[in-house]
Amino acid sequence: MTERTAHRLRNAVVELFPQVESRLGDDRKRYWRLPQSTAELLVDVTADEVAALETCRRLLALNGYGEIATQLEGLTEKVTALIAPSVTRRLEPDVEAVLEAEGVAIRPGPRPGRNPAVIDSLRQAIKGCQMVRLFYNYRGREESAEIEVEPYGILFGSRHYLVAHRRGRQDPYLRMYSLPEIQRATVLNKAFERDASVSLQAFADRSFGIFQEAPRRVIWRFSGPAVRDARHFLFHPQQQVEELPDGRLQVSFEAGGLLEMCWHLFTWGPSVEVVEPAELRELYRHCLDQGGAPPSLPGQEV
Repeated sequence: MTERTAHRLRNAVVELFPQVESRLGDDRKRYWRLPQSTAELLVDVTADEVAALETCRRLLALNGYGEIATQLEGLTEKVTALIAPSVTRRLEPDVEAVLEAEGVAIRPGPRPGRNPAVIDSLRQAIKGCQMVRLFYNYRGREESAEIEVEPYGILFGSRHYLVAHRRGRQDPYLRMYSLPEIQRATVLNKAFERDASVSLQAFADRSFGIFQEAPRRVIWRFSGPAVRDARHFLFHPQQQVEELPDGRLQVSFEAGGLLEMCWHLFTWGPSVEVVEPAELRELYRHCLDQGGAPPSLPGQEV
């Protein structure tokens, strides 16, 4: 934007809002601002919107995302600060009523631990395209290893992973490092050039869950009462769903991660048929025959 354009836009705002205030700053530059009472007229916030922010904050906090919940709390305070005090007082009971009506219930069960200091360092490195030194606990080793990686992003889920390229490795492939196993993360004064062709979402879509392996054509067919439930499931972002003439529901997609697929399919019992791939069909059949969890597949996790 040129200085001439900036002056023109400023004059347009002053003409629209004559109550604009100006002052000369300590740096001898002139500043313009709208009084808070004017800004309040431009904001229309409902109780549902404020309640939505608070619900998200509570869910994040209860699921271990404390630092993100704190940021969201700050955002909520900034939003409500723009509202006239009289409106805020009127909204408060409405917000509480909405929160009580919605009811936030958290699914019980184990959750991965998260080190806020590690998360902050990784975020800084990812945004600045800076290398990071990890003190990482590999499985089966008593002492942590010191490695340098190029961080591309973080995958959040039932378990959390850093997706990064290991500096010094000959292969160009991204690898995953379990966040709970990262003892410390130090941002280095070393920049790296991010591969523009790499998409973190595409990387995640290669797998049904976390484990990365060569994608395969996957076809499942649901029958009986499971059809109704499966119709509302999102098994994979690129899934295709087809209603078969016999009443069954066919779901197909391409992804790796056969072990996690089998873990999930076990919850459907005999109501699902694995059509492809053959390896998954055999693994699932073994799971059903044994009446327990499938055997682990080695070599899929960093």
